[in-house]
Amino acid sequence: MRTPLRLLFCFWLLPLLAMAQVSAPVAQQRPMDSLQVSLLTCAPGHQIYRLYGHTALRFQKAERPKEDWTYNFGWFSFDTPNFVLKFVLGLTDYSMCQESTALFLSGQIADDMPVTEQVLNLTPNEARALQAELQRILTKPGSQRREFAVEGISGFDTLVMITPDWTYRYNFLYDNCTTRAVHAIIKVVEAQGERVIYPTLKGNDQMLTQREMIHEFTRQSPWFEFGQDLLLGPEVDQKHSVQEMTRLNFLPTYAQNFFAVAKIQDAQGRLRPLVNHTQPLFPLTPQPKRPALPFGPNLVLWSWLGLCVCLTFGEYRSRRAGAPTQRAWRIWAGTFDTITFVLMGLVGLLLTLMVGWSEHPAVGTNWLLCLFNPLLLLYMVSYWWHRRRGRRDVLAPWLAVGAIIYFTVKIVGVQVFPTATDALAWILLIRGLFLFLRPGFISASE
Repeated sequence: MRTPLRLLFCFWLLPLLAMAQVSAPVAQQRPMDSLQVSLLTCAPGHQIYRLYGHTALRFQKAERPKEDWTYNFGWFSFDTPNFVLKFVLGLTDYSMCQESTALFLSGQIADDMPVTEQVLNLTPNEARALQAELQRILTKPGSQRREFAVEGISGFDTLVMITPDWTYRYNFLYDNCTTRAVHAIIKVVEAQGERVIYPTLKGNDQMLTQREMIHEFTRQSPWFEFGQDLLLGPEVDQKHSVQEMTRLNFLPTYAQNFFAVAKIQDAQGRLRPLVNHTQPLFPLTPQPKRPALPFGPNLVLWSWLGLCVCLTFGEYRSRRAGAPTQRAWRIWAGTFDTITFVLMGLVGLLLTLMVGWSEHPAVGTNWLLCLFNPLLLLYMVSYWWHRRRGRRDVLAPWLAVGAIIYFTVKIVGVQVFPTATDALAWILLIRGLFLFLRPGFISASE
């Protein structure tokens, strides 16, 4: 009698055990599977270092609203010793911080930078792996915890930020806050046997250069754009297809646009969108950018060229005038030459420093050195020696040679030069030829 009862008890118990085994993992995974990962893209701001925008990663759980963290790879401090020199030489180290999303947003609001959130369509394993990878950085010895009182999110909030004692060598074109975030996402996707692809971009024959992409964000800051164009060499003028640009992702808004059309392909070839949905993180109407200065590089340098033509022509015509008039034109022309050549020589020193010692990408070669040559500073000794003795300046033709090399490189298309530097090239050409070919009307008493 006991045997049939035992069998009946087993048949009744087995379904319950099976249900328990099925339901237990679901109950355990539910809070873990609710982890939502988003790519945050900040619009360009007003500060120089925020002209290109910003990128960060957001992690949040629906059932735990207070666990809403943003991981930011763009953490640096201006208080770092010799920060400017290190930045020029490409020796700047950036870090990552974990901060509450409210604290992160408060910084963007302060600089009028709207933030767009792209909620990613990651599997639970991929989301957890991504957060674990970032947390691994934070668990290194030396992490610091800081608290801030922030107003404007929900009254006064005490928000927490954790900064790790971990750095990476910042590289504007190839290793920055955007590339770090994008590569972290792609890495965890590939670790699960999947891959990120861009099927809608196949066959797109649009070609871009990194310089063209950069100019999209610097048009409102012409002097900053001019200075950046002086430093960046021909590497940023190489043309890339849009498909190739998806591997770079060094600009936040470009990464955002690429993610919007990206797909995740699993091992069976099935596709799903990388982005579940996109939404503004908070309502903010961007204020119009401050108008650019009316005296931009083009106006200033082309006006300087006009002054050069007037002074050269006046100095040439003064040979028929009296001694006081000749002396006045010589003083004005000499002052113009001194200011021009000394300033160009000093810029040449900076370019030489960048080419020879900086670790920044795209500055190791720069054909602008044919114009902005540090040897111009030494040439000033020869310039004034020949000028005071009324002799033909035998070194002046080298000024014209530098200008000819400049125009040759520009025409061939080896490197894209700012339009404003064309004016400086014409100045070197005009003054170089005039100083060498001018008639001997300068008196020895100058």
